[in-house]
Amino acid sequence: MKIRLEIRKNGETVFEGILDATDAESFGTSWADVWNALSRQSAEAATSIGALYERLNERVPDQLNGAEISLTRM
Repeated sequence: MKIRLEIRKNGETVFEGILDATDAESFGTSWADVWNALSRQSAEAATSIGALYERLNERVPDQLNGAEISLTRM
């Protein structure tokens, strides 16, 4: 089934996309894709190698901490 995912934090959209989940494994794989997309966004925003290293290791959990996650079945 298709699921619309939106992650918002402090009133701003952090991630929005469509997941394709038919079972626990495909749902987990979809969330891994979300994690990778958030990591990629953080890497693109890094301004130095040190900032890049720090963002890769810590940024995704920081982005998700306190975020509102909504799932809507399509």
